[in-house]
Amino acid sequence: MSFGPLVTAVLSVFAGKAADRFHARKVMLAGVLVMVAGCVAMSTLSPDQGIIGFLWRIGLIQVGLTFFQTPNNTAVMELAAPEQRGLMSGLLSLSRTTGHITGTAVLGAIFALLIRQDSVTHAISVIFLVATILTGVAALLIYLVLKQQGRRNNA
Repeated sequence: MSFGPLVTAVLSVFAGKAADRFHARKVMLAGVLVMVAGCVAMSTLSPDQGIIGFLWRIGLIQVGLTFFQTPNNTAVMELAAPEQRGLMSGLLSLSRTTGHITGTAVLGAIFALLIRQDSVTHAISVIFLVATILTGVAALLIYLVLKQQGRRNNA
């Protein structure tokens, strides 16, 4: 349970430096794409792969999350006027918590429906395929923003 937060603790500094060195949104896109790869890998997990099979997959998702979340926080806070940064920090935390709660509830409901009809392994595979689709949509949205931003800079 503590492996994911440990990965984040170790990599957050590097994610912040990458966001400063490269463009924050480009690092966010790379992070989301790593999360997509992690979700695809997690959808192939089977009980015979053991704890190591689980940890590298969760680690991949967590690396992607770290390289998304750190630059995302930076990008949002840079948009706020200095006198509004406290408010923006609170809204950022609220949106993150709302996303966690909503995602847990929706994926938990899907899991509960699937587990009645099928095995745990299949239910977990489906959950992570759904997560792959949702994360892929996030990657597409970030890409479109980057593309539009590139057009503005070239104009």
